[in-house]
Amino acid sequence: MSELPAIPMTGSGRIDDEHTQLYAHFQTISQYIHENTDNEDAISVALTNLISDLRAHFEHEEDVMRKAAYAGMSKHQSDHLKILNEVQLMIMNWRQGKDNKKLAHEIEEHLPQWLHEHILKRDIQLVQNIT
Repeated sequence: MSELPAIPMTGSGRIDDEHTQLYAHFQTISQYIHENTDNEDAISVALTNLISDLRAHFEHEEDVMRKAAYAGMSKHQSDHLKILNEVQLMIMNWRQGKDNKKLAHEIEEHLPQWLHEHILKRDIQLVQNIT
């Protein structure tokens, strides 16, 4: 797996901790993919954990936005929904075809890049506007 970019910090401890956990999921899944063992069950469980934590993270951020009456909530939520749908589709496709090469691309490149850009574009702005 290529080295993940440094995780941008928002200044919100809980949000930053959640981002760190999501990056840890990417690393775990990548490790499972590249092991030379039959570990489809481990990958499946790790993907379930990823989607669960991703949903919880988005729910947390959206709760923060609602409570703060954050003006940028609509665009932020739209980003969340789009990537959540992409991740759900990625998981469904992997479970149907077990294409580890395609999954590796998503887990090692697409999702970390999306999260990195999302933090820089949306989450830092969110934290700055509610603190």
